Amino acid sequence: LTEAEGLVEQPLYLAGVDLAVLAKIDGAGRTRVSLRSRPGVDARALAASLGGGGHTQAAAYLDDSSDPRLAVERLLVHARQSLSEPSS
Repeated sequence: LTEAEGLVEQPLYLAGVDLAVLAKIDGAGRTRVSLRSRPGVDARALAASLGGGGHTQAAAYLDDSSDPRLAVERLLVHARQSLSEPSS
């Protein structure tokens, strides 16, 4: 765990923030996307749908992009689609 990993939790201290994201380039040139969430938001399910995993409130996945901004944009598109789908 690097120093930067602790940063992902900081936005959760703000009112109204339910999901926090940190994206950074790993040693292989891919983007590691870390997710942290409040109860009621399943970070693990979101990460799993993008090929990752973890725990309900702490999860991560690797995006093949070497541009963290692009990786976050993909995450946002995917999250919006997931939220608009009816639950089964």
